Amino acid sequence: MSSLQGVDLALLRPPVGGGLGDPVLGFRHARRLGGSHFGVVLDGEAKLALRGERLLLSTGTDDYGLQASLQGKFSRQAIYVSTSFVWTDGRVLGVKLERQVIPTLTAAYEVGVTPHTNAILQVYASQSTVQESTLDEIKANKYQASLGVRTRRGPLVYGFAVTENLKNFDNTPDIGVSMTVAWVSLRP
Repeated sequence: MSSLQGVDLALLRPPVGGGLGDPVLGFRHARRLGGSHFGVVLDGEAKLALRGERLLLSTGTDDYGLQASLQGKFSRQAIYVSTSFVWTDGRVLGVKLERQVIPTLTAAYEVGVTPHTNAILQVYASQSTVQESTLDEIKANKYQASLGVRTRRGPLVYGFAVTENLKNFDNTPDIGVSMTVAWVSLRP
C-alpha cells in the first residue's frame, strides 16, 4: 500500500508472476594507500536490458555506474566513504525517466561483533531519479540510514538490514528491510 497526495495504490496480488531482473556485469579494482590502513576501491557496472521493459524487473534500458570509495580497515572496525554516479533512463513503475546522471554519497561504519559477524551503520544521500514531475515530494532528494548485520559461513555471506527514511517521506518507503545471500569464491 502506498499513498501520495491523496492517490492510493494497493496491490492485492503480486504484480508479476516471477522472473529474473536484468543481468549486471561489473569490475572492481582495490589499491592500498602505502602502508596505511586506508585503500581506494574503484567499481564499474553495466545493467543490460536484454528482454526490454518488464514491470518491477527491468526499466527496459541499459544503465551504467561508477563508484569510488575510500576505505579504512582496522583490527575490528572499518569506515567507508564512497561517491557514485549512475547513468540511467527508461521507466520506473510507468514513469518515464530522462537520460540523466544520478549522484550518490554513502558513508558507513562497520564493527566486528564476533570473528564471523559484523554490524554496519550506513547513511545515504542521493538525487531522485524522477525529476520530470509536478510532485515536489517525488523530485526531492533521498536521505536514508541503515543498520544491519553481515555474517560469513564458509563461502556464503548472509546479510540483514533495516533502512529508515530520514527526510522527504513521500519519495521512498519509510522503513525497508533487505536480506542478502552471497557466495564468495575467492579468499583474500
